[in-house]
Amino acid sequence: MTNQTSERYECEKGSPGRARRFCSEVLRRALGDNSRSREVIDDAELVVSELITNAIDADCGGVELTVTVATDGAVRIEVVDDALGLPQEAVVPSSAQRGRGLALVAALSTRWGYEKKPRGKRVWAELPARRAGLTSA
Repeated sequence: MTNQTSERYECEKGSPGRARRFCSEVLRRALGDNSRSREVIDDAELVVSELITNAIDADCGGVELTVTVATDGAVRIEVVDDALGLPQEAVVPSSAQRGRGLALVAALSTRWGYEKKPRGKRVWAELPARRAGLTSA
């Protein structure tokens, strides 16, 4: 059994913050708000922020965030937007102020990717339950 919740946002400056808060609330309800779950919640908030910001930077018209929590505590984050560009990890100089978002997503997730849609794309990332100490393995 999984718990899946979605919310739509306009592609505007305040959307990453609203999406982070939504993600955090969903995960606190599903995983609890304790030191064992806090790490995965923090990581998920960062992943959400990066993916929503990328959609906004790509000039999307709107974006939908879906947060799915599996019974073992693993988390899947999906962001669907209508922008034309596809995500690419960039090689950026150390002095750059931007451009590391997908590298952060890759570092925090067990895997990530995207699927092209007729108009736009779905970008997803999966965070392991073990990171939150929610599994015994």
